[in-house]
Amino acid sequence: MSALLVASRPEFGVVRSRDPQPLANTFSILQSRENDQGGFGLWSSSPDTAEFPTVYVAHFLLEARERGQKIPSEMLATVNDWLTRFASTPASTLADGRLRAYAVYLLARQGIKPNTALSNVEQELSRRYTQAWPTDLAAAYLAATYRLMQRNDEADRIVRNVPWAQQKGEWGEEIYYDAVVHDAQLLYCWPAISRHDWERPRRQRSKQCPAP
Repeated sequence: MSALLVASRPEFGVVRSRDPQPLANTFSILQSRENDQGGFGLWSSSPDTAEFPTVYVAHFLLEARERGQKIPSEMLATVNDWLTRFASTPASTLADGRLRAYAVYLLARQGIKPNTALSNVEQELSRRYTQAWPTDLAAAYLAATYRLMQRNDEADRIVRNVPWAQQKGEWGEEIYYDAVVHDAQLLYCWPAISRHDWERPRRQRSKQCPAP
């Protein structure tokens, strides 16, 4: 992901590689790890899809396409099919609910309106994780999704409770979620969430890090 972003912003530096297409090998590896359902194995193609890596691959492919990279034909389409099915499945933990909210957001980013999945994800989070989910990254994903779908009242209702990591304070033992991930993804979603209100992140950061 870092190489992709740098390649699209030459003012940040240059990706040094003998290959004129430095991401081509990445796409080739991803193709080798994709299974028949459109999901991805962690180290090789496997019928047992690695769920978080698959959602992150979808995010990577979406960013690559938007930056003019030639992604493998059909790969994004098949992973989108997987995302659509995955987002509609029950979540047994808050982490599972967060990942489904992430999947719904990525679909909405592409103009796909996952109305049923979006409703199901929020209802399950509200029913099973009533106290925890409003301050979780899952809420940011859902708020951004509602905003992309022009459902601004729902976005405003959800986003007001999502804190930055220092305010949140409590973290479990998850592999793919910690304070850094929370803040990075919250900041990433912010343009969609905020409707151009960039003052809130600045104000909150100022409160957390007062001038000496």
